[in-house]
Amino acid sequence: MAQIMGWVLAAAAGLLMLSQVMGVFEEGVADNQEGETDALITRLRANVAVVFANQADLGSDTDLVPTLVDVDKIPANALNAAGDGIVHPYGGAVTILGDDERIAMTLAELDDDQCARAATKLVGGRGVVNIEVDDEAPDEVNDGEEAELTVAGVAAACDEGDGANYLTITFR
Repeated sequence: MAQIMGWVLAAAAGLLMLSQVMGVFEEGVADNQEGETDALITRLRANVAVVFANQADLGSDTDLVPTLVDVDKIPANALNAAGDGIVHPYGGAVTILGDDERIAMTLAELDDDQCARAATKLVGGRGVVNIEVDDEAPDEVNDGEEAELTVAGVAAACDEGDGANYLTITFR
């Protein structure tokens, strides 16, 4: 009987340790995806600047993704399966619209926490005009005044539910 109790306690301790290891693993994966998302946003923004540097303006709510794909300015790990679009590290699509001198980059289908982590890092960032969260991607670039953004306000906006946040960052 004592031996059975010892086995049960050992099994329970093993399961507890396994759950802790899995928690650390999941945190590591989330941190990696978060870093990859930050890097993708930065790289895509820089690539738009390079590709369209000599253009007077970016058009009127023009989809910039096909041009970026055509000139190989999408990282290989961010191309969708068809090779004609962009996918962010959490698995949703990325759209990039241009209007005059602004670009709007939307990361689709983010969970609330993924959205909040990505959005809050951009508050106060150089060239960030606005950060918006909705339940669908916009079809035009926000050309309004520069918004007064706060970390708390942006994080609170990421409340559409799991896989339902469309985070749009407007840059000038």
